[in-house]
Amino acid sequence: MGSIEFADSKDHPQLQVADWAAGATRQWAQWMAGGGGDQFSRDLESVARPWLIDGIWPAPVSET
Repeated sequence: MGSIEFADSKDHPQLQVADWAAGATRQWAQWMAGGGGDQFSRDLESVARPWLIDGIWPAPVSET
């Protein structure tokens, strides 16, 4: 079984990227959930959607 180690992102560049990715996807998802938001939130869709849909979240069921 694995373990979790906490670290400061200033010491680990990988965590800086993960922090950015988490913040960007949160910003986009908040825009999607609330139906509002700014242009930056809308512009994140091309990056955030591929990370989340069929990645973290399942792909939507298509209606045929």
